[in-house]
Amino acid sequence: RSAKFQSQAIRTGKSIIINNYSRRLSELNDMTFFNEKGPITQQDDTGTIMPNSAVIIPLKYKDKVSGALQVFSYRDTPYTMKDLRKLEPVAVLIASAAERARLYEKAQKEISERKLAYDEIRKLTKGIEQSPNSIIITGSNGNIEYVNPFFTELTGYTLEEVIGKNPSILKSGETLPETYENM
Repeated sequence: RSAKFQSQAIRTGKSIIINNYSRRLSELNDMTFFNEKGPITQQDDTGTIMPNSAVIIPLKYKDKVSGALQVFSYRDTPYTMKDLRKLEPVAVLIASAAERARLYEKAQKEISERKLAYDEIRKLTKGIEQSPNSIIITGSNGNIEYVNPFFTELTGYTLEEVIGKNPSILKSGETLPETYENM
């Protein structure tokens, strides 16, 4: 079957020219061949029209084979190395286009995932900012990185005044005891 030749081109990464194609695939009877007008309906005495030759070129991108381009000829003259060389740039273009499509799909997925993550962060940020509770976020060094508006309202400290400071500033004696009770 023709898949055998395609598999060989994919496995080895090397182009193949097959002449006397009908003889080599004489037992094949389940393939449909096409030309520029559509399916070829002419049949030989076995019921299937067979090409005279074929060129199978692996589709490579950066030395990774992703498939094969198979081109049949119904001419009396077989394919030559010159024909193969003419078709190789087409295979490169197809492989490059397939890789670009794969990368585009991957980029679209990453963009979608980032948008979902951004939306989730925005939702959580709104929750923190609108919380009726005082929220202080500290870094691994214990210094304040963020306080929500309710903290500012409750303590009187602005965000700018507390950033980079240790939360112990709240027990500095400058804060009224009632403030601690409210917190």
